[in-house]
Amino acid sequence: MDEKEIRNRKRRITTVVITVFLLIPFFTFSNKEDSLLSALKNASIDTVKFDLTAKIYTIQIKKGNFSKAKFYIDTLNILAEKIKTKKITATFFQLKANYFYKINHFDSSIYYNYKSIEIAAKIKYYLPLIRCHVNLGNIYNQNSDYQKAISSFQKAEQYSILTKDTFGIISTTLNIGSLYYFINDYKQAKINFLTTIRICEKSPKYKNELANAYNNYATIFLNQMPINLDSAMHYYNLYLQLSTELELENNIALAYYNIAEVYRSKQETAKARENYLLAEKIYREEEDTVGLMKVFLGFADNYILENKNAEALDMLKEGLQYSIQYEMTAHTSDFLKSISTAYYNLGNYKEAIDYYKKGSLLSDSIYNADNSKILYDMQTKYETAEKEKQNKLLEAENIISTKTIKQQQLITYFIIGGLLLTLLLAFFIFRGLKIQRKANAIISKQKEEVTQQKLIVEEHQKEILDSIHYAKRIQNTLLAHKEFVDQYIPNNFIYFNPKDIVSGDFYWATKKENYFYLAICDSTGHGVPGAFMSLLSIGFLSEAINEKHIIEPNKVFDYVRMRLIDSVSKDGQKDGFDGILLQLNLVTKEIKYAAANNAPIQISNGNIIELEKDKMPVGHGERKEDFKLFNITANKGDTLYLYTDGYADQFGGSKGKKYKYKQLNELLANNSNKALTEQAELLSETFNSWKGNLEQVDDVCVVGIRI
Repeated sequence: MDEKEIRNRKRRITTVVITVFLLIPFFTFSNKEDSLLSALKNASIDTVKFDLTAKIYTIQIKKGNFSKAKFYIDTLNILAEKIKTKKITATFFQLKANYFYKINHFDSSIYYNYKSIEIAAKIKYYLPLIRCHVNLGNIYNQNSDYQKAISSFQKAEQYSILTKDTFGIISTTLNIGSLYYFINDYKQAKINFLTTIRICEKSPKYKNELANAYNNYATIFLNQMPINLDSAMHYYNLYLQLSTELELENNIALAYYNIAEVYRSKQETAKARENYLLAEKIYREEEDTVGLMKVFLGFADNYILENKNAEALDMLKEGLQYSIQYEMTAHTSDFLKSISTAYYNLGNYKEAIDYYKKGSLLSDSIYNADNSKILYDMQTKYETAEKEKQNKLLEAENIISTKTIKQQQLITYFIIGGLLLTLLLAFFIFRGLKIQRKANAIISKQKEEVTQQKLIVEEHQKEILDSIHYAKRIQNTLLAHKEFVDQYIPNNFIYFNPKDIVSGDFYWATKKENYFYLAICDSTGHGVPGAFMSLLSIGFLSEAINEKHIIEPNKVFDYVRMRLIDSVSKDGQKDGFDGILLQLNLVTKEIKYAAANNAPIQISNGNIIELEKDKMPVGHGERKEDFKLFNITANKGDTLYLYTDGYADQFGGSKGKKYKYKQLNELLANNSNKALTEQAELLSETFNSWKGNLEQVDDVCVVGIRI
């Protein structure tokens, strides 16, 4: 295997390790969902209900049923507010942080992790401290903030060792091993992965963690020189066996892909092809685009190895379109370079050179050589404060047997305690009968007070709802009136469906001299906070155009961003909006626009054209460049669609998954020739049918304009 092939393999396998690394669950559970639901139905004590609901929530998260998980998080919220103990509150915040992490709302996850840590640290409640620091480590790692990632994992590990929390030790050891892997320190990575395997093999409770450790351990043998393909195959097969036993479809697909990679390295291309196909089938069923990208690359390289370069090109070009559509820059670079290789083998040197240059330029733009050094420096800094790994392994191996002894002691204590409680119970029954009459009188009085308090609460709730409804009236007056839009764009529809009474999404229009402006925007948040941001943003848009006389849409966005940062983002908060500002020249009929994270969609002769956009919000963000001004070239009969992310992000369907942008664009394209009012009705019917009985997750706004 040449050096280039080793580098390409490492890049793809790193993605595999990251995938497994981020799928480590935060809880273990052995009870089946049906038995937990049955126990929950019969439970009468709130703390028991909370514990059972938390376990069911964990099962839904592990299965990827985020809509059901949201239901149980809401239930836990109600129970936590009712119980109001610090332990329950800390646990709830940790679970809520976990939920936001799983749905990729990292800012919210960080917020609730730190809320949980603040409470748990005060009462020395270590379980959420461990889980929260693991969660934060994963988030910071994904954001390439390796200093904070390693710091978080180290804290989680220290708490785990302090409390002899076996699962905490397993999780942090596996995470730290993965970070060692990223900086090419395979020796330390191996120690951590092998430590995890030894601990997990001693208990059936940790099968899922054992599977992940097998997978990560196998990757070492594919990257550490000399490469050991037989050892890699052995541990990947163990990973496949456990994943199949646990019925984890994504893990099974990943195992088939890894096994295919090993067979390809052995130049056993027929067996490699068989396993690639098995992985591809599952990834397509699960709609896992990242998984498909890996399979396309590996499959194509297998074709090239068989000198089937034409077949490789077909698969690579299909994968390239996916990577571009879903903005997977690293995969796009790999596809471009593999296409170059296939063209070279076919003798088409001009295309080979062209694609190689494109791939090289793209990979240079995303490479950051400083990350490895940062991570290595931080690991060295914290390593001196740790116990030696071998001591930790010995201590971890003793934890399970220690727990067994403690459990036996607890049983003895419970028996003695039970006898004492029986005697105490007799005393309290006698005493209770004596004070019953007095208690009845007190209860009667308390009922009267509760009834009065209930009336007060209901009155306050009515006042709050009245205020929100009044806010809705104010917001509606600021939104663009349909008659006003019709006056300048006769052929249009507006489908507006807020999640709550008031909305963070908004559509707004104004006329200035010979220009008509239409904005479709999605503010940070929804409900009352989102509505506040929408009112503020509308005010700044109007100020920019009507008071500051700014004509160009991109300069309007520059101005509004400055105003938002000065007003609400002084402490680094990322408040603002994503959106599109369309400008129609009423004389020349030219159409120009600015786009912040959201891109207009143009349907021309049934073809879907995703127009350009700036990948930054109007507000505080990672990028601070000036917004660009874009032009739209459209033919008569073309249709433009402007929408926020609420429609595509809605969970629903038979599998409770997101609707997604691809499906939304196809729906718009297939019906673009229908009357505009009919299109709006169809969007509403499709949305409600897809959502079914699930909760609406965000505000929805879709606008269609026929040229």
